[in-house]
Amino acid sequence: MIEVPVLIVGAGPIGLTAAVLLKQQGVDALVIDQKSSFSDHPRARFMDSCTLELFRQMGIADAVEDVGIGPTWTKTVNCFTRLTEPPIAKVRSPEFHSVPRPITPQIPVMTSQDLLEPIIYERALDLGVDIRLRHTLNGLEQDGDGCTATIESTDTRTIRAAWVLGADGTRSRVREAMGCEMSGEVRDTFYRDVLFHADLSPWLHDQHNEGGLLWLAHSRGAGLYQPLDGKNRFRAQIAGLDPDEAFDDEYFKAWIRASVSDDADFPIEIFSKLVWRVGARTADRFRVGRLFLAGDAAHIFAPTGGMGMNTAFAGVRNLAWKLAYVVRGVAPETILDTYEAEWKPQAEWRTATALENHDYITNVYRTFFTGGDVDAALKPFEQYVDYPGVIFGYEVVSPLAASDAEHPPAVTSPVRQYVPVVRSGRRVPHIWLDAAENESILDTCGTDYVVMFSPDAPDTWQEAIAGCVERGFPLRTLHLTREQIADTPFANEAVVVVRPDLIVALHVKAGEDADANLLEKVLPV
Repeated sequence: MIEVPVLIVGAGPIGLTAAVLLKQQGVDALVIDQKSSFSDHPRARFMDSCTLELFRQMGIADAVEDVGIGPTWTKTVNCFTRLTEPPIAKVRSPEFHSVPRPITPQIPVMTSQDLLEPIIYERALDLGVDIRLRHTLNGLEQDGDGCTATIESTDTRTIRAAWVLGADGTRSRVREAMGCEMSGEVRDTFYRDVLFHADLSPWLHDQHNEGGLLWLAHSRGAGLYQPLDGKNRFRAQIAGLDPDEAFDDEYFKAWIRASVSDDADFPIEIFSKLVWRVGARTADRFRVGRLFLAGDAAHIFAPTGGMGMNTAFAGVRNLAWKLAYVVRGVAPETILDTYEAEWKPQAEWRTATALENHDYITNVYRTFFTGGDVDAALKPFEQYVDYPGVIFGYEVVSPLAASDAEHPPAVTSPVRQYVPVVRSGRRVPHIWLDAAENESILDTCGTDYVVMFSPDAPDTWQEAIAGCVERGFPLRTLHLTREQIADTPFANEAVVVVRPDLIVALHVKAGEDADANLLEKVLPV
């Protein structure tokens, strides 16, 4: 029998990331997966800035940026009938554009999962994470003291773990063991994913038609292209094909050529094909006892807007530190209930938003072909490519974040607008701590709770902080200067307590009653 603190089922990007985050907290995890190698199909492609902030903490942000397709391709999303015809629209895509922004230390990256996965895998190996491929979960039971997993590999073996995380995809065996169903909307709309190589530069690069997404509707049907390397590697997503019908490579080559013209002829090499269905579903539970779900095991997205994997990364960031604190004995098991309480509402909001995005792009083409007002149809479509409110402005609610008496900043669109603010339950705003803009305030967080003091902070907190540290609670302090916080959301704050996942647990404004007893009310002690 193998005994481990945490068993992670699924060695995809989410399972591997969970293992890295646990290892950075000093907790070992065993990662298993039934696959024998990593997928060569692109699958998820867009990594938003908050995901890159997480990669910054993991030490892989630069490596991920290096495999991105760059700002030329991420500036717009373009809608065509054919690539030889003038575009119906070119919509600015600020959420995809790989350029710096003042609200985050990291640019978003448009890449593909088959390039991302090895980077996370190598980082996990560098940290000493135990990863075992060709290991299939065949049985899973839990009791009051832990979980017993039956694993098939070259032989049958038993793993005993205190906790189990299911990051094992849409057909999750961990979710099955939990007895959880998926709820939401599933549509009878299918897409065929086709990975191919072809030189489309005469119609893209030469015509300045590069875009993060290239939507199409021509004589052979509707779909889109996703550029994967900024050169000749693309994924076609072809809509409306019967998922049970077999289509040979020649059919897809004809579809690709028709996207240029009916008589176009150029070399095409097809590498792989997959089928996926439009829908938005979340698991009814994210935790049952000692079992947890993350990634596609917890929520299934329509990929319109690229929210699926990013939601999964943010969710596993929410869980990993809590699980580590419990394993290390510095926090009670009750904090694990806050994972579902905080993150399930976010997953439901984001899955619904992604499904809306699919409807918006469908309406753009419906409006165009029926002679309607395309400009009007494009207005709601803009949330597809511009949704900082979802990424940066979400707010979690649980005992680990003190409730604010003030209302949140007023916005007309919670999806499209983000106002940086120090507010309990929200991601702490990014500010640079040095003139060279190398160190973000986010860099001070990640493993411990951080108590941030402005120059006007009271001295009465020092005794409470010292007491927590003496008891072994992972708590650090950060003293901010007037120059650092001038003209920032921190300017009016006296004390800000930030969790390891960058969420503000508590804040006290200058001039307010800064009772140090407030600290222990939000700490999981």
